[in-house]
Amino acid sequence: MPILPHLYRLYLSRGYLPLVGLSPTAFGAFPLATYTWLLQDGKSFTQGLGISMQELYFFECLFEVLKPARVFAIGNSFGWSTLALSLLNPQAKVVAIDAGYDVNSVEGIDLTNAIAQENGLNCKVVQKVSPADVPAVIGQEFDG
Repeated sequence: MPILPHLYRLYLSRGYLPLVGLSPTAFGAFPLATYTWLLQDGKSFTQGLGISMQELYFFECLFEVLKPARVFAIGNSFGWSTLALSLLNPQAKVVAIDAGYDVNSVEGIDLTNAIAQENGLNCKVVQKVSPADVPAVIGQEFDG
């Protein structure tokens, strides 16, 4: 089931305008145009970008067949991809890590966790670094 409208509203309700599915050819062959940008007051608010429309569609198709119990993501930024994975896998526990080094990424961790909690998603982001913290986070969050 398409999740884009739901995901879009999660951010729009908090004052962020998601720009997703832009064509690189319309933006001077800018290759990052296809990824998801979150704008606030007309300015890009995220340094890390979310998955593209093509990737979102790929995951929608993949998770129609594959039903994981656990999903682990490295990198969160403002949570677009993390929340998408959670919406696509309501049966799964989704855990993402983010080092918090990018501009506004610590705020993104807090935002993602707040959206997940408010919407009853089994999703969580922890501020940790890959690859050093991966084994400990997986062991703690997924019971081994």
